[in-house]
Amino acid sequence: MNMTNEMYDRLRLVALIIAPVSVFIVAVLTALHAPQLDTVTAILAALDTLVGSLVEISRREYNKQSGDGVQG
Repeated sequence: MNMTNEMYDRLRLVALIIAPVSVFIVAVLTALHAPQLDTVTAILAALDTLVGSLVEISRREYNKQSGDGVQG
């Protein structure tokens, strides 16, 4: 999977910084007894998982192409 540096940086930002905000959102919604909380939680978790996977796939592909040899 090839992506631009800019796209990688944005996805990484989402995965590492913005996604944890979803924990805060769920906590606040729980405290407010919001309806459909299980649906909101599932969607946020799924999005975080997807973005994290895309970032990891891109990182591995980049390392492979650059001959970095860094594993994991």
